Amino acid sequence: SGVHIVNGTGNRITSNSIYGNIGKNIDLDFMYGGLPNDAGDGDTGPNERQNHPDVASVTQSGGNTLVNWSLNSTALVKPYSIELYSNLGPGTAAGKTLVATIPASTDIAGNAAGTAPVTGLWDNISALAIDGTTGDTSEFSPAVALTPTPDVTVTPNPLNLGSVALD
Repeated sequence: SGVHIVNGTGNRITSNSIYGNIGKNIDLDFMYGGLPNDAGDGDTGPNERQNHPDVASVTQSGGNTLVNWSLNSTALVKPYSIELYSNLGPGTAAGKTLVATIPASTDIAGNAAGTAPVTGLWDNISALAIDGTTGDTSEFSPAVALTPTPDVTVTPNPLNLGSVALD
């Protein structure tokens, strides 16, 4: 692993480039692959096994990138930082290049969501969440590839056959 947290809470991992490691790039001591998110984030363990954000889509808007994300965590109104990273390939749970940090706040049910505009075109976006109260940092989410927007605009041009004589 790149960063392996075995125990304790409040381990803040922020603004780093963590990728290309054997195993997970951030590991909250979960031996069986990527740590799955759990509804309400009620589990315990290193960094309270903080849920990672889910990246729903990555799209293009002009020369910029739009990232739709959501987070389900403990059922409290709490501040979070959501860090977005560009990576080498889709599905990778890594953080090669930090492209944006978004302030967020969960509602009473523990949910937060948004669309983050990111300057420039970035591909294979993953995310991590940092609890603004405790510093607990999640593992990386799987990266989601950019869905390109076609640059071609098709305008229908009606066919004009002029005058047609019928016999």
